[in-house]
Amino acid sequence: MTIYPAIDIKGGRCVRLTQGRADQETVYAENPADVAAQFKAAGSAWVHVVDLDGAFAGEPRNLDRVAASSRSGCKCSWAAECGHGPRWKRRSRSECAGW
Repeated sequence: MTIYPAIDIKGGRCVRLTQGRADQETVYAENPADVAAQFKAAGSAWVHVVDLDGAFAGEPRNLDRVAASSRSGCKCSWAAECGHGPRWKRRSRSECAGW
């Protein structure tokens, strides 16, 4: 079994939403790249990164943070899976390419 630690980004910060509501968030960290580095240091081979602002808006909002998180401490063995919501699924493949 592979475990994918997740980083949800909203307003450039790591958050957890209460029942998926954009107006009810708990901030866990200010810098998503630091959290990704902690996951890698703990032995994770993957990280799942979600641009919540992009998911709610239907277009990318935090690509710089998503890219920084997925490259954090990156070696060839580090891989990222990103999500931005179903409304721009085709675009997300190209946006995530090479991370």
